[in-house]
Amino acid sequence: MSLFESLPYEMEDPVFALADSFRVDERQDKVNLGVGVYYNEEGNFCEMEAVSLAARDCKYKRRYQPIDGDGEFVELVQSLLLGENVYSKHSGSLYGAQTLGGTGALRSGANFLKEHLDAPVYIPDTTWGNHLKIFGATGANIIRYPYLKKDSREIEWEGMQTALLSAPKGSVVILHACCHNPSGVDLTTAMWDRMGDIVLERNLLPFFDIAYQGFAQDIESDTYSIRCFLDMGIEFLVAYSCSKNFGLYGERVGMLTAVIKDGDMKNRFKNNLKKIIRTTYSSPPRHGAHLVKTILASKDLRDIWQKELTLMRQRIVDMRYMLADLLENKGVLFKEIKCHNGFFSQLPLSSDAIDRLRHEDAIYMLDNGRINFAGLNLNNINCVAEALAKEWRI
Repeated sequence: MSLFESLPYEMEDPVFALADSFRVDERQDKVNLGVGVYYNEEGNFCEMEAVSLAARDCKYKRRYQPIDGDGEFVELVQSLLLGENVYSKHSGSLYGAQTLGGTGALRSGANFLKEHLDAPVYIPDTTWGNHLKIFGATGANIIRYPYLKKDSREIEWEGMQTALLSAPKGSVVILHACCHNPSGVDLTTAMWDRMGDIVLERNLLPFFDIAYQGFAQDIESDTYSIRCFLDMGIEFLVAYSCSKNFGLYGERVGMLTAVIKDGDMKNRFKNNLKKIIRTTYSSPPRHGAHLVKTILASKDLRDIWQKELTLMRQRIVDMRYMLADLLENKGVLFKEIKCHNGFFSQLPLSSDAIDRLRHEDAIYMLDNGRINFAGLNLNNINCVAEALAKEWRI
């Protein structure tokens, strides 16, 4: 008898399972709208020019990094996150650690919160599926709060406020800073201002997840929520990913930042977080962080990167508008997707329709109806619109 006989059956991660199914599909006209990766107009993944240029002169010693990674990388990404002026004003209250992507930042933060605060964790009822797995794996007490209305896919603003105003003081609240995954529906600036008031009133600990800076409006506007809370004197955590906006998916480059006003408390946080990292993966890798640091530290490379990012964002916006117009021409009204931000929107399709699209039309999307607009291009969008219109239900 095997010693592993008692292992439970565990379902594969749906995103990666979908990617595997797409990979083995031999149909030439298949369309990948599932995994959150940026593809160009030809439907290919291409390294950003700024990354290629940074890699050309990428020289460093391959010794261990500190437990919390490359300090210069952290400072440059924090400055990108907040803007140089805001960063300079508040840098004394910031501590950051380089992590294994945004997921590593979330998990390191989740482990810290469970070990030292053990407070309820409020997670939106519509959210990235890995949020529930990450915080669930720590044994956290997870409470779902309203985010979207089921019928209209608009923000469930009254329900959200009511839920968070009744949260026990000291609770953790997970917030999507921009480009909400999976819906693309973000809070307005007025809503963020009010959310800051609620956080202060209930003494909550916000934990921002930002994986798409630059893909909603622009680099600065996309972090309004974080800068707003910083100006209000709120302490919070931020999990940051460089996977999407630098195209460094496989390098696992991320950062966990804590805003803590008291210097002694900040040092305590730092040492306890480093203890968690040391016992998890010891220290992060150099290469991806070195590329990001090289780009952000060079005016020329940074200008090239920002122009590329702007073009990527605009191509996604163009695909949103084109799909909405094509659907309208076929009698399907879903203009809301023009107002959504980032890679994703959720389409109101039944599970049977999603299954038929996959098997009959070779169009792959997640079971929750999430589609990645970066997977659309001029060669496939008409066929996708035709197939969606056939299966649509409102």
